[in-house]
Amino acid sequence: MKKTIILLFNAIVIVIILITLSCPESSRSSGSDNGGRGGSSGNNTPIPGSLILINSHNPPGGSVYSVWGDGKYIYLAGANSIHSYSVDSSGNLTHRDEDENIGAFGIWGDRNYIYIANYNDGIYSYSVDSLSGKLTQIDSNDPGDYSYDVWGDGKYIYLANSDGGIHSYSVNSSGYLILKYSDDPGYYVNGVWGDGKYIYLANANGGILSYSVDNSSGKLTHIDSDDSLYGYAVTVWGDGNYIYLAHSGGGISSYSVDDLGDLTPIDSHYPGSNGVAIWADANYIYLGCNDGGIHSYSVDDSGNLTPIDSHNPPGDYSYDIWGDKNFIYLANGDGGLHVYKIE
Repeated sequence: MKKTIILLFNAIVIVIILITLSCPESSRSSGSDNGGRGGSSGNNTPIPGSLILINSHNPPGGSVYSVWGDGKYIYLAGANSIHSYSVDSSGNLTHRDEDENIGAFGIWGDRNYIYIANYNDGIYSYSVDSLSGKLTQIDSNDPGDYSYDVWGDGKYIYLANSDGGIHSYSVNSSGYLILKYSDDPGYYVNGVWGDGKYIYLANANGGILSYSVDNSSGKLTHIDSDDSLYGYAVTVWGDGNYIYLAHSGGGISSYSVDDLGDLTPIDSHYPGSNGVAIWADANYIYLGCNDGGIHSYSVDDSGNLTPIDSHNPPGDYSYDIWGDKNFIYLANGDGGLHVYKIE
């Protein structure tokens, strides 16, 4: 009887092992690098949120650090130049123009002008020819220190300026810049973004900060901050529901913001590499990591993060991410510009 029970137990164990081995690997793991082919379910159907690399271009002029688009062209900023591209419906890139006389860490535009956060020389404004994509420099302003990021809310342009803090600018109809106000919260101000009500800063060792802005003067008033998370805050973005912070040593973190601008940390995820770039659309959150490529996340109604997929393309750091209704674009250091389709 005892021998019969042992034989029956061994048979059950063998059956369980055979069933486990027959399951596809993708059903037993999540958020792993898939070579840019997109994650899939057990029936080879791509998982929603999967990253599929479809095109790349590595322009001359050194590493690239920032990417943005205005609905017609994609703009790429790097160590020694900025570039404009057109993109067709298949994600194919056509290089339009470049300015080799400037280097930049940040780029953003308001559909009237393009603005550059130039590491050593402050902020620059550019016009873009709508037919050719040709870039023409208009004006600049150097508040000192090192400029890392730029963003605008339709009224003012904001420059994240390292030791110099945050600066607000107005822009006249000709693209000339007028410095309105400055505030230095201490540490290094690396990233800036706003949701239409408040401005948020990624403040190195100071974490994430919220500010209000006086619409008539551009004056910035500090409201709240959170530096409870481990790591070095690099950049910040939001999706209309939550605010997301990319930070080295901690990956990605989500925050809620109340009507007064007070910040509350919700969730964090460390994908095994330092977070340096972040962007969000209506469906997913995208995180760029220094040597860990690009990662996609879903976010539930409570702000909790779930990793979906990742891809590590050739190049060094994944410095910046931006997307439109068709594609996600990754500025990948010396690996150039990468175009992804999202399932």
